[in-house]
Amino acid sequence: MTRPAWTPLCVPHSAAPLAIHLGAKQAECYGCLAIPASWLTDGRWQPLKRFLPTRFRPDLSTPFLQPRPVPLPLWGWNLRSLLAREHWDQIRREAYRDCGYRCRICGMIGADWPVEADEVWACDDRTNVQSLETVTGICSACHGVRHWGRTSTSGKQAAALRHMAAVNGMSMQACQTLVQARMDEWLNRSERVWDLDISWVARTYGFPSRPDAAANAAAEHENLTRAAERSFF
Repeated sequence: MTRPAWTPLCVPHSAAPLAIHLGAKQAECYGCLAIPASWLTDGRWQPLKRFLPTRFRPDLSTPFLQPRPVPLPLWGWNLRSLLAREHWDQIRREAYRDCGYRCRICGMIGADWPVEADEVWACDDRTNVQSLETVTGICSACHGVRHWGRTSTSGKQAAALRHMAAVNGMSMQACQTLVQARMDEWLNRSERVWDLDISWVARTYGFPSRPDAAANAAAEHENLTRAAERSFF
């Protein structure tokens, strides 16, 4: 396979002048600002590090993309359920703008819309606290890998696995092994009671949770678990 001559960048409109000053060019093959792929081997990418999709970062190692399923007790406990609609809309739209409407992981765009909002959570297995780290924009294909449970119930595992292998530069078998490890981890975590930390929202935006956040999230949790039961049983 011929190596692409260009590497796409995730550049917000406001940062385009800076990226161009640092050497980025408009690449017709991607329809966005990009750098020569050769720059990834000689260090010239470093001033543009903040704009490089994860899969192209020379300072990172694969896997760049893998399932990160939310523990079952926390299904439905997401920002869409916990925040006022206008606050969630502001957060997700800012995430789209910040990535230049290109996937932060693979650098591509989705088939139906460029990117979707991905809530990046960290699970602390010592304290049983799931903490929100940020919200970013990723394409629907990468989102399908991240939310493997939802992808499984819709019967789209094969396509997600192929995308995961391409992004990570790994074999299908290696990716399948990685998926199984993440799902085993999910099963273990789903047997425990978890606390949720969304203080990132208050620190970053100053937004409070909606008054009925707990009840709204609990209702969404029930809807999701019932839908999953129907899919599997």
